[in-house]
Amino acid sequence: MKFSVRLGAAFFVTCMSATACVAAAQQPDILYLNRCAASCTVLFGSDDAVMGRSSVVHGTVVAPAFPGTDAIFDQTAACVRHVFLPFNVHVVVNSPGNAPRREIMLTTMSDAIGIGNGFEAIAPYDGNPHDNVIGFVFATTIGLTAVDKLCHDTAQTVAFLYGLEYVVDNCADIEANATGCGEKSFTDVDSSCDGTVFGNPGHCILGNTMQNSYAKILSIAAASDFILANSFEGFEAPHSGPSP
Repeated sequence: MKFSVRLGAAFFVTCMSATACVAAAQQPDILYLNRCAASCTVLFGSDDAVMGRSSVVHGTVVAPAFPGTDAIFDQTAACVRHVFLPFNVHVVVNSPGNAPRREIMLTTMSDAIGIGNGFEAIAPYDGNPHDNVIGFVFATTIGLTAVDKLCHDTAQTVAFLYGLEYVVDNCADIEANATGCGEKSFTDVDSSCDGTVFGNPGHCILGNTMQNSYAKILSIAAASDFILANSFEGFEAPHSGPSP
């Protein structure tokens, strides 16, 4: 029996077995949500998640363990998984070893890794997508029971590693910081770049003025079209997207 898999919007592969089709499809991006259970040592250097190096720290730092409960972490992870379901992104909570990945360390506070007080999240950013890079989310600052906000800030930080930036005039988008508009997602809508942090007000860092968050991630990670579902390692706590 032959099987066909759609890769992206229009490209099809015909295979002799479902297993062969899965192998032929684009390998998923790996998103590693690292709770630093035994703390995480991070070295200053060129960004390399596999080697534990980050350009946003100074010297060698130790990120404390995620300070919330197992249940809060599982709900946050399930929510992040929900947000990235449209894309070929494999969300894991166990170390992927030497596999390149976008990694988010969920830890306590920004001053614990020597970058000052008050940050909710931080990641290296230049407007371009980068794999095998570490971002940080600071759960104590965000709130130890604020699952929606933890999910939103985590998804937003991952998006920075895909080259996205803040938008305005589209409250429902993950990259908008406006609240009170219900469940957020990466919307398939052209939204105005905020520009006040990463570029000129009203402009994206790379010079354009609009950003389609959904389309931008899709152009890098492709659509989630695998025949066989990924394993999500036990964080199947029911949760939709964030609604901060």
